Amino acid sequence: LVSVRTEGTVTSVRPWGRTYVAVLDTPQGRFLLRLPFATVTEGMRLSAEGISRPLRRAAGTGFDEERFWRGYGVTAWLAASRLEPTPKQPWNLHRLRYEVSRLLIIHTPALTGAYLRAAWTGYRDASLNEAHRAWGTSHLLAVSGFHVGIVVFSVLLLLRRCPLRIPLLSLLLWVYILLTGAAPSALRAGAMIQAALLAELLGRPRSSVNSVAVAAVSLLLFSPHLFWNVGWRLSVLAAMTITAMAGWGRFAKVRTKVRTWLLLSPLIALVTFPQTAFTFKGVPLVGILLNFVAPTFFSAGFVLASAGA
Repeated sequence: LVSVRTEGTVTSVRPWGRTYVAVLDTPQGRFLLRLPFATVTEGMRLSAEGISRPLRRAAGTGFDEERFWRGYGVTAWLAASRLEPTPKQPWNLHRLRYEVSRLLIIHTPALTGAYLRAAWTGYRDASLNEAHRAWGTSHLLAVSGFHVGIVVFSVLLLLRRCPLRIPLLSLLLWVYILLTGAAPSALRAGAMIQAALLAELLGRPRSSVNSVAVAAVSLLLFSPHLFWNVGWRLSVLAAMTITAMAGWGRFAKVRTKVRTWLLLSPLIALVTFPQTAFTFKGVPLVGILLNFVAPTFFSAGFVLASAGA
């Protein structure tokens, strides 16, 4: 136990059992704050005093608190004896994320706003998340390579004749990833796309499989605890499956045919099945059928709803 007196920025607030937790980013590291209610918001600058205690490790095969939070850079809990906002509240990306989410709640229809909040800021409505989990399509709500790809492709169409296309695309890519909370799966996609953009800028040949490998290894070197993050694992498995199939000779020859692309959905489900079944204690079979059409429908809906909002 160590006494802590510090200032920091709230980078995340989320439900945790019957309470809430907030991640406080400080010069001494990232701390977890347990809150009875969501009394702080993301981007808020706080002055805190208290006692830090280590994250708990799982005794058996249950949930490992330390492995989970270490993947997000958290080092310890902070039992705060004093917690109050600082006199000056500067603007930052976390505060912008919160404000965008708040505006979507106020100015858009409930269901449309819930989907856009998930795609733009990473906030997921609890009831909508449970519905998609039952349908086997929860990956449509969790910001991942799927969402990053839609954004990059849309921006690429707008900047296709711009001489500064690659620098601008790189900037917008990372702004979007950071605005959505920098989920491990989104970071993997961002690193993969950035590797491909860098290869194009340097005039080097591109390999999708190599880009996935470089992105995965780079993130593990930066934060080895990401290996225990389920979202990161599923993202790498899905991306490696897609890129391996795209680089397969027979697949490449007929990739414009609908029946070939339809093979991807059940194949990804098969590859990720052991991990998803172990983590979520089951996989809805209806999800395999829905995922034949759901990603295409969601892609179009995401772009149109974003433009409308």
